[in-house]
Amino acid sequence: MMNDTYLYPYSSAEARDRNELSLWRESHKANIACRNAIEDAIRQNFDGMHLDKNCITPVLEEYGYKRTAWVLANTLHELKWDGRFGHGNKQWAERACIPEDINHNSDFVVRSHPAVLDGFVTFYRKAVQALNLFGAEHCVGDRAEQARRARGGYLGRVGHRPSPCRPGRRSTSGRC
Repeated sequence: MMNDTYLYPYSSAEARDRNELSLWRESHKANIACRNAIEDAIRQNFDGMHLDKNCITPVLEEYGYKRTAWVLANTLHELKWDGRFGHGNKQWAERACIPEDINHNSDFVVRSHPAVLDGFVTFYRKAVQALNLFGAEHCVGDRAEQARRARGGYLGRVGHRPSPCRPGRRSTSGRC
């Protein structure tokens, strides 16, 4: 049965400010339970040399892709100093926006061996990729085409000239 607890996206301090501490607490408990499920899956499916690629399935069935990603990304954020995580997995985790919560984020850090956990993160990323939800065919144009449109784009065709000033820069003419 799927745990359908709302994944609260803010820190405990922000939850307090928003008067949503009960939502945060429930989500935090589910994050810890998901961490425990990941640790159990690794413990039960690692034979000392290999991690069974299907070990991710029960975790995803119970906690879903979103919470599992949240817990894994938080773990890699908290352990970013550890060189046993692969570069690709570290980059993936960096794209996740986990709010800083110095008193609570460590509560749901997966405590399995980092090298084995790295394999679990890779299995998670492959499971997401296998869903075929997003691929290169969904991307808009190439960079050269995007740059051309940004320079001339729609505004240029209706007679409006783009500003010569870029944000954060001053022009020599003083017009910005």
